[in-house]
Amino acid sequence: MPLGSLGARIASCSGSPTSRDSSRGLRARNTLATSWAHWCFPTRRISSRRSSVECRVLGMSKKSTSREDSLPVSWRHGQRVGQFLRDSLRDGSPVCVTWLNHWSALRVDEQHLRQVDFVGVDGTFLQILLRVRGSWVGRSSADLVIPQFLAMEPEMTIGLIGGKPGVAEAARQRHPEMNVVLAVDGYEGVGELLGNLSESETELPDMLVIGMGAGAQERAALQLAEFGGSKIVFTAGGWIDQLASHEQYFPPLLHTLRLGWLWRIVHEPKRLLRRYTVDALYATIHAPALWKLFGHLRAIDDLGWKGDLSAK
Repeated sequence: MPLGSLGARIASCSGSPTSRDSSRGLRARNTLATSWAHWCFPTRRISSRRSSVECRVLGMSKKSTSREDSLPVSWRHGQRVGQFLRDSLRDGSPVCVTWLNHWSALRVDEQHLRQVDFVGVDGTFLQILLRVRGSWVGRSSADLVIPQFLAMEPEMTIGLIGGKPGVAEAARQRHPEMNVVLAVDGYEGVGELLGNLSESETELPDMLVIGMGAGAQERAALQLAEFGGSKIVFTAGGWIDQLASHEQYFPPLLHTLRLGWLWRIVHEPKRLLRRYTVDALYATIHAPALWKLFGHLRAIDDLGWKGDLSAK
């Protein structure tokens, strides 16, 4: 028997450092694989009855509302965020909510961000960059949270603000189950709306959903929140466009597999291919700036962050 083979057999029988190191490496690989499997294919089942808004916008069958469903982990986290926001509603001052990904986080105005009541992480890549610094925050987004929030507050009137002319109105017509009473575009429409805020007869819906570019939507959200009248103001990126064109932009399985980025590249390559390649590399290089940005916010458990004007 070759000496090398004999040494390996002796080591495996005697529990030598070689064997122990190999076992530790195997356990580490198994743990990593198990963690990813639980992340992508959660087995915990929860009982929930869903409204028509949730079923239609999330792409679920009405038949599933009367039985236990196995939901992707991102949807379960979205439920928790929705419940937290509902519990945060207060009289006299609306709750302002936004989400960031690796692209928008480097373009948002930090002073605006510090005034927001809730900042969520919308994107697995930003999650990874933040976890390097020990921030374990779940992923949530407008398309995961807003439908579930509406299921908790079905009587709220809704305003859709954003997209090109006609997009918000198309979303309103496509989703009659949503109580949309205001639909304006993100160009001249929102400009006119903001310009008319001083008029005494201007009344805003209970909930505003603002889908504009990073930075612009946070600025508009804070202006509308300052005016008052609404209970909660969401920023939503391109969600209004998705509502106008598809009942369910992402097939449910993609949320489970965390492949929404790939779906978006396939459907919007000109706009998003660079974001998930060149911009992802740029965000990695500038990760310290991201860590500093989130360091100026106050963490809310594993749900997200809250703006903090007192941070230096």
